[in-house]
Amino acid sequence: MSATLGFVGLGAMGGRMARRLLDGGFALRGYNRTAAKAADLVAAGMTRVASPREAAERAEAVFTMVTDDTALDAVTRGPQGILAGLRPGAILIEMSTVSPVVIHRLAPPCSTRRSRGARPPSRRASSRSWWVATRRCSSGPVHSSPPSAPR
Repeated sequence: MSATLGFVGLGAMGGRMARRLLDGGFALRGYNRTAAKAADLVAAGMTRVASPREAAERAEAVFTMVTDDTALDAVTRGPQGILAGLRPGAILIEMSTVSPVVIHRLAPPCSTRRSRGARPPSRRASSRSWWVATRRCSSGPVHSSPPSAPR
């Protein structure tokens, strides 16, 4: 049986990434504010859920691909956010282009849940900030060394 994954943010980039996960045989639970953007993914086998929390509740890893800092805060925080549903040991994989500040705010709630976080570097976020946030959010080693600086 394959891993169950969550995906929040199924727009142009997130939708394509989610499709690749489905094509790879993963069970996928997805959320998007605009349900119509998820229709083709549902037809391909994704389970559409009503909230980011539901995307996280049964997932071993949850991916986020949203538009900005405000959107990331909206889908991760509050009673229906990812952090409310993230299981101990689950991995939050943040892929949006957001500021290092919002990434650092995710680390403490992850560590209190004994969950892990991973955040690929983007041009707007320094790779050093990403590495620090990843290490704080990890119950074990996620990366053994900081990634090289983006060009």
